[in-house]
Amino acid sequence: MRYGQLQYYNDELNQWFRIVTFQKNVMDESIRQLNVILTFPIVSIPTYKIGNSLVDRLNSEKKNVDFFHKISAIRQSVFGKQFPLATTKHSSVTNKRI
Repeated sequence: MRYGQLQYYNDELNQWFRIVTFQKNVMDESIRQLNVILTFPIVSIPTYKIGNSLVDRLNSEKKNVDFFHKISAIRQSVFGKQFPLATTKHSSVTNKRI
């Protein structure tokens, strides 16, 4: 099938948004699991410190992922408002030159 340039851009933007959303959910789940493991009394003090530093790193990376997630959501909404026909798939109007 033929895509117009705007449809291709919209599809790429949607795919990146899904990827970032998936990574955000995976990171949230990893942080949650680490926090649960670190609450067990069998964890030694050095392991607890290493685990907390890992949680801190994951939280800082989560901020970056949240930032990218927010930017991709904004770009999606702006693109959809500027080019509403490009967001509908297989529209014959978008295959014409703009």
